Amino acid sequence: MFGKILKDLRTRNNLSQKDLAKALYLSNSSISHYENNRCMPSRETVEAFANFFNVSTDYLLGSNRIYDLEELMQQEYCSDVSVYELVQKCLLVNSQDRTSLLIILNALTK
Repeated sequence: MFGKILKDLRTRNNLSQKDLAKALYLSNSSISHYENNRCMPSRETVEAFANFFNVSTDYLLGSNRIYDLEELMQQEYCSDVSVYELVQKCLLVNSQDRTSLLIILNALTK
């Protein structure tokens, strides 16, 4: 799982293995080994990847899979309503009511 996530992040950021290795002071072969799940990086290296890509270590390790917008939008929010459906409903609200809705949401999440 780690290797697939790392490769996905690298390719999304248009980086070669060599570019990523250079940026994090690692060898090209280390990046290849990580991406092909031949070995796992140290905790410190996982943290360096997380910082570099601005993601959590949980995400990198496969514990927190919510990263892709598409996946997030398909998640059930509550009572068989997806996040996508919730967003669609919010977009139908007029601008004054959107402001009110935001005030309510901010109050509820404090």
